[in-house]
Amino acid sequence: MKGSVFNVQRFSIHDGPGIRSVAFFKGCNLNCWWCHNPEGKNSKPQLQCYPEKCVGCERCLDVCPNGCFSIVDGKKAFAREKCMACGACAEACPAQSLVLCGREWSSDELAEELLKDKIFFEDGGGVTITGGECMMQVQFLAETLEKCKREGVHTAIETAANVPFRCFQEVLPWLDLVIVDIKCISEEVHKRNVGVSNRLILENIDRLLQLKKAEVWIRVPIIPQFNMDTEELGRIADYIGNLEGVSRVELMKYHSLGNSKLKSLGSEPTLDVSITDKDFSDAVDLFRERGVKVVN
Repeated sequence: MKGSVFNVQRFSIHDGPGIRSVAFFKGCNLNCWWCHNPEGKNSKPQLQCYPEKCVGCERCLDVCPNGCFSIVDGKKAFAREKCMACGACAEACPAQSLVLCGREWSSDELAEELLKDKIFFEDGGGVTITGGECMMQVQFLAETLEKCKREGVHTAIETAANVPFRCFQEVLPWLDLVIVDIKCISEEVHKRNVGVSNRLILENIDRLLQLKKAEVWIRVPIIPQFNMDTEELGRIADYIGNLEGVSRVELMKYHSLGNSKLKSLGSEPTLDVSITDKDFSDAVDLFRERGVKVVN
């Protein structure tokens, strides 16, 4: 089985317990405007352009089979609409001004890459698969997790859980930990900001906790102009406080690092919003006042 992956990160300490190797799968069925990995939304390879890194060698003009690059008024121009994401320009670029985001891996290749740091997993670390939405490539995901699990490695996924529950049933035999987002409780707010209802997400979280087949962590992104008001945060805190079996609750502070990635993909940055340390601290306090133990 093969699948599309846009990054493999080693020595991560933010995607589950201990030191971890993390694979980022391409493709997502949500449209969160604040996404910090927008290059993971599209399931197909994409060319990322960083003109500030360009050294003017013009190799891209020579190797592009579709004539996407030209010189206009002394400056390099890129016709993205012609680009087929073949990767020839990225391979030729000496300064990484052009980067092909996403390539095909087999489950054997990916498991081998993730297990290279197995010696560092002895402190409770392991392998995490995220995205994008890793559950959109569920067979590829299951095969990769199985190969890692058979090597005695702790396995985890990060998911928005907006998939049929049968997808979870396919991967749970090879899974130790599910890290899942709760972005808000109000269905209309979720639809307006994410593009879909949150009913399936909340139902899946309930079913995962009832099955007790894997540990469950919940993450809550704190996003200005979305879920940061006291009323919505209170709904989220109360909902989580009534769940049984959640091992860990994390709050995540919004950051705008995704904007530079959007620009590299030819898209406009999202809303210019920010969150102060005090705003985030107030959110943490609200959860704790409602009896939810959180880490951040």
